Amino acid sequence: MTEVSIGGIVASAPLWNKAPEADLLAIVESLSRASYHYADDGGKEWGSAGACMASAAAECNRLRLSFSAIAALHSHKAQLVTLSDFMDAVLKDARKTKEGIKP
Repeated sequence: MTEVSIGGIVASAPLWNKAPEADLLAIVESLSRASYHYADDGGKEWGSAGACMASAAAECNRLRLSFSAIAALHSHKAQLVTLSDFMDAVLKDARKTKEGIKP
């Protein structure tokens, strides 16, 4: 049986901090949903896009993923959301949790 890889890295690699494969793939799916909503040129779905990205960011922080792991998740599937925007969302989530800053 072939082991699943995410962003070119096997799901059992230490990089993932023993995070369940399903949780990692859920982050990728949240980014894909955010990308889908951001594709709405009228902007009516951008709020939903932001919520999807915030959910993915919070999950990255919950799993205590490194930059390399987050970049691998982002690269697993083509996204409209940029890695830079995703990292900003991860940092925003981490700072609100740590410093009590409201989102």
